[in-house]
Amino acid sequence: AALKEIPVTGSLKEIDRIMRNFKTEVHLINGFSHPNILRTYGVITTELGFLKIVMAFAPDGNLRELLDADPSTPLPDDIQKDYVIQLCHGFIYLHDKKVAHMDFKSLN
Repeated sequence: AALKEIPVTGSLKEIDRIMRNFKTEVHLINGFSHPNILRTYGVITTELGFLKIVMAFAPDGNLRELLDADPSTPLPDDIQKDYVIQLCHGFIYLHDKKVAHMDFKSLN
C-alpha cells in the first residue's frame, strides 16, 4: 500500500476547509473501481497534523520517475501511446462520474 499525506495546518478556517475537502475526496474515491485509477483502502486520521489516504501501491512508480530515469532518452512511441490511452480511459471514467481530477501531474 501507499500513503497520500495531506498536511493539516493553518488557521481554523483553513483546517476546516482541508477537512471538508478530505471528506469529499475520500467519499468520491471510495466509490471508484477502474483499472486505470488506484484503489483506495482506507484513511488514517490519528497522526496529529496529517490526514492520510491508504491507496494501492504502484510497483512501477509514477510517470515522473520513469521520465527522470533517463532524461536524455525519450520514451518509445508505443509506450507514450499506451500511457496516453490509459490516462484517457481513467479520465473518461472520472468524467462519466462527473468528477474533475484537481491534481493531475506526472507525480500522480
